[in-house]
Amino acid sequence: MTKLMAMPVTLAPTQALRSKVVDAAGCDELLLQDLFALFSRYYADVDLARFSADLRAKDFILLLEHSGRVVGFTTARLFPFDWRGETISVLFSGDTIVDHAFWGEQELAQAWLTQVGRLARSAPGRRMVWLLIAKGHRTYRYLPVFARHYVPRPGQPEASELTRLRDAIATAMFGEQFDRNSGVIRFAEPQGRLAGPWVEPTARELRIPAVAEFMAANPGFRRGDELACLCELGPENMRERARRWYQDGHDGG
Repeated sequence: MTKLMAMPVTLAPTQALRSKVVDAAGCDELLLQDLFALFSRYYADVDLARFSADLRAKDFILLLEHSGRVVGFTTARLFPFDWRGETISVLFSGDTIVDHAFWGEQELAQAWLTQVGRLARSAPGRRMVWLLIAKGHRTYRYLPVFARHYVPRPGQPEASELTRLRDAIATAMFGEQFDRNSGVIRFAEPQGRLAGPWVEPTARELRIPAVAEFMAANPGFRRGDELACLCELGPENMRERARRWYQDGHDGG
């Protein structure tokens, strides 16, 4: 996810951001072209065929719109994973981007957590985890904003149960491309890397602890290496604002 964490913008009331969930299988050609046009402005080593295949393998697209045009989106797939005799729901985040003009806005984050709450409501009693693969620090920074506990994280025991679960899921999905020792996914052929001015943190961002954490954990981010991250998606692991948004969806929002 290169995403929401940046300087806020101020919008007139008539220009409010809106979000909506779309079935990925029902994405038409016009929407596909709009999504790819936005995505390819921020990522190199991408092509429409690969982008389309990845999108159609997901379950839903969460769109962010402004004045009738798409200014951001994230894709996701929910699938079951057997872990030590338990069936766990894994929410895997795919391609995500928000237009730079709207960095700092929280509409997409709020809508995503509300959708997580809805998904949890549909499978009561089942544990849900979020697998996030991060090409850049702005993606990784979602974790400390949303969650209390996640991996990788400085001070987290390397042999923790959550790390072992992360390793099992990432190995099942990415095979030998996933390095258990580092927690990094390295593709033989780049699958998309941040382009041009979006790669390096700004001077302000370098003062944020999570940025240094990400760069230390994934030193190959400039060439498109992705850091595999995992956290529990339950209210007990969410920070206050994230928990409120989750609860809105879980309670019928």
